[in-house]
Amino acid sequence: MRKLLIVVPLLLSVSLFGQLRVSADVGGTFKIEQSGDGGESDAKMGITLGYDYGIGSSGAIDYGAGGEYQLNRGLDEEGSELEFGFTSVYGFGKYNISPAMYAVSRVGYAAMYNVSGVEGDIDTSGGVMWSIGFGYPFNEQMSFEGGYASNAGTMDSGGGTWDATYARGYFTFNYSF
Repeated sequence: MRKLLIVVPLLLSVSLFGQLRVSADVGGTFKIEQSGDGGESDAKMGITLGYDYGIGSSGAIDYGAGGEYQLNRGLDEEGSELEFGFTSVYGFGKYNISPAMYAVSRVGYAAMYNVSGVEGDIDTSGGVMWSIGFGYPFNEQMSFEGGYASNAGTMDSGGGTWDATYARGYFTFNYSF
């Protein structure tokens, strides 16, 4: 019973100041490099699910923490079976330019996961995640956001370690509660 008295208020407070995000990631590129060698490919459109939790505000600036999960996406190359995704945790800052517009930036750690469609075992690790965008609120609960984001990580196979970067534009629908 004591645990319920702690957990229930915690869950309620998290849900009262949260924001769910559903993003369409478009115009992406997936780039791998190893000692100056590598290549870049266009990535297919992907979906990212996110949650932002507002911690506080100071004047026109709101700040908080959040996380996002990318559903697997592939490369837009004929014959490529590579699929990849990132899971990120981050801090964010949102500057309210006016009641009808805001700017937002997110910076954090992106863990690369679930690389599939390639031969052999691949160990992945994460790197820096960042994004910058602008949003337009429809009302107090819903907003639309667009911007640019980048995730970095590494892929380690028998042939060495490759640096991987996934950069893309995004369009997001946000629902605050």
